[in-house]
Amino acid sequence: MKLNYFKTLFVATLVIFATTAYGETYSGACGTNVNWSLDTETGLLKITGTGKMKSRPWSSYKSSIKSVEIAEGVTSIGNYAFDRCSVLTSVTIPNSVTSIGITAFENCTNLTSVTISNGSIGNCAFNECYGLTSLTIKEGVTSIGNYAFNVCTNLTSVTIPNSVTSIGDAAFNACTNLTSVTIKEGVTSIGGSAFRGCKGLTSVTIPNSVTSIGGQAFSGCSELTSVTIPNSVTSIEVYTFNGCKNLTSVTIKEGVTSIGNYAFKECKGLTSVTIPNSVTSIGDYAFEGCSGLTSTTIPNSVTSIGDYAFYKCYGLTSLTIKEGVTSIGGSAFSGCKGLTSVISLIPAEDLFTINTNVFYNVDKTKCTLYVPVGAKSTYETTSGWNQFTNIIESDFSSIEDNNISTSEIKVIAGNGIDICNYYGKLQVINLAGQVLKDTYVNGSAQITLPKGAYIIVTENKSQKVVL
Repeated sequence: MKLNYFKTLFVATLVIFATTAYGETYSGACGTNVNWSLDTETGLLKITGTGKMKSRPWSSYKSSIKSVEIAEGVTSIGNYAFDRCSVLTSVTIPNSVTSIGITAFENCTNLTSVTISNGSIGNCAFNECYGLTSLTIKEGVTSIGNYAFNVCTNLTSVTIPNSVTSIGDAAFNACTNLTSVTIKEGVTSIGGSAFRGCKGLTSVTIPNSVTSIGGQAFSGCSELTSVTIPNSVTSIEVYTFNGCKNLTSVTIKEGVTSIGNYAFKECKGLTSVTIPNSVTSIGDYAFEGCSGLTSTTIPNSVTSIGDYAFYKCYGLTSLTIKEGVTSIGGSAFSGCKGLTSVISLIPAEDLFTINTNVFYNVDKTKCTLYVPVGAKSTYETTSGWNQFTNIIESDFSSIEDNNISTSEIKVIAGNGIDICNYYGKLQVINLAGQVLKDTYVNGSAQITLPKGAYIIVTENKSQKVVL
């Protein structure tokens, strides 16, 4: 009897030891023709079979899943399939998978690397995967969902292949270590807040295929230095580049018709911006706080300038308003303390009143207002404009800003202009219409000028420069 008792005890001990030391294997179905098995000792979860993954029966064992292998033949990863698998470090996704469901890998905080070959990436698919350092999106992926890689804070670079047509809202929001983004031709839309708060991002190329960029798409990308908006884009939405404080160069191509509210707010590094003739409206606060901006021209196409549009652009010294403008919002140029010249080409018959705060905190005793010939008396009696004490009539009807090549004319900081690789007649004209220099340049020349705004005229081109 004692012998049988000890035999039973010994066998029971072995079973307990085996279970503890070697773990257990669980398995079952997770689709019509899709099966799963989990080895709790190694933490390996295998998905095999063909067709769609329809359920996640392993959810009770999340704390044991360290790696996932999905076999060729499986066509989808279901919604919430592996969300909050906190010890998951690797996953193999085969070419056969054409869709990754919503929240499929959300909060898998130890997942470090993923390669996606085909189909769509669902909303929140890899949301808050903090440990993700390597992401490969291959040709074949068609769309990236909303919040797909939101707060993947260790991600450093990403390339969007030309098979992708849309980048969802907040897709890479708050990826704070993301430094490089390459978007290939094929993408047509970049969602709102898509790259918001990507503080490490230094450059981005927006291809000509893109037709829409959502609001706040690059807001808070404080290290972004340059950007080109292609002519396929029709509007720059609200807050798109808000807070990009190191943005020094913005190229807006013909095609953009509106610059939205707060679009470039607090882009303090921006020194110049060319607004193309396609733009019809500049929104409220559009360039607020762009303290490095030194000059700007509002083209003929613009009819409205919003409230506070250039508020606190302290560095702005020269402003040209073309004749197409029909309304200027309150405080549009308030706080532009550096303004020394305002050129208004609005003729007397089209002049409109402006709020007295449009040029608030601009020294209107030192800032000269240049107006068309014959319009001085109208400006002197029109509310808002009549605050300027020095109004001068100028005739610039024959001078167009034809953009002389920067290889021909270069501004010498604080000194004048440097003429390079130009042969022919050249004039320097001040904003009062006086010819200050009339000469022939034989290849190169340096012209010393005091600080101010000038028109440089060659034989068939002209260009305004601000020193």
